[in-house]
Amino acid sequence: MIPQWWPVLVFGPPAVVVALILIFLGIHRKRGGWVLAGAVLILPFSYYLSGTNLPGSILAFAMPVLGLIASIAVRSERAGTAWASAGLIAALLTWFTGLILARL
Repeated sequence: MIPQWWPVLVFGPPAVVVALILIFLGIHRKRGGWVLAGAVLILPFSYYLSGTNLPGSILAFAMPVLGLIASIAVRSERAGTAWASAGLIAALLTWFTGLILARL
């Protein structure tokens, strides 16, 4: 039997916060693996968001792709591209958070 806290941990805000921390720290410390781990952690959340009826929910799939782009940029030593991708992820998360909170 799956514990009740497990879906919240994987699909909810804790995973998103940890993913953002990994992405930003990975870019700052020039560790592409950390950025890639953050992109993988944000994947279940974006999959969950894409199944909702929120406007623009198809954009949820852009978050892991942007994380992958940031990881490649870190490995290629293109810090500007990595920071721009991370900024877009943060902007998308802020936008989706606003949409979700407006529905409450």
